[in-house]
Amino acid sequence: EYLRVPYVEGAGELTVFCAAMIGSGLGFLWFNCHPAQVFMGDTGSLTIGAIIAVIALIVRKELLIPLLCGVFFIETLSVIMQVSYFKYTRTKTGIGQRIFKMAPLHHHFQKLGFHESKIVSRFWILGILPLLLLSIPILLSSSSREAPWLPAPVALPGRVGEWLRRAWCGGKPS
Repeated sequence: EYLRVPYVEGAGELTVFCAAMIGSGLGFLWFNCHPAQVFMGDTGSLTIGAIIAVIALIVRKELLIPLLCGVFFIETLSVIMQVSYFKYTRTKTGIGQRIFKMAPLHHHFQKLGFHESKIVSRFWILGILPLLLLSIPILLSSSSREAPWLPAPVALPGRVGEWLRRAWCGGKPS
């Protein structure tokens, strides 16, 4: 364990791959700011999602995907809900009905009249919040002896604290 990051045997090359993915993502974001010069379609976004899922499986943190990738998870769920509900109502009534004006969810907000820049900035905020929430276990597991600038460990009561400890420690209770 180094810098409070658990060692995963055989995942050394994964660091180089993750760094390359981060670099390519930053390059994409650089040229994708408003007005966008480069666009990513379904093929690119699905590939990135699959890569994130495989990395989570390799480092044994697959239970954190819905939290860390909250915006992407909700976007995917909105499509699943829209298609399922449309098919269900079409078989029951003969006319398919929709939950959202358009799926995925960000298009629904566009149809409601929100400007694209506002949707993007709000989704950025909603994407950063789970990261901050999942940083709590780092503070909970640190001791003032190892990191004097951090507060002493705090124990969260009940199932929430145990779930956070298990999720952060890879299934091992503290």
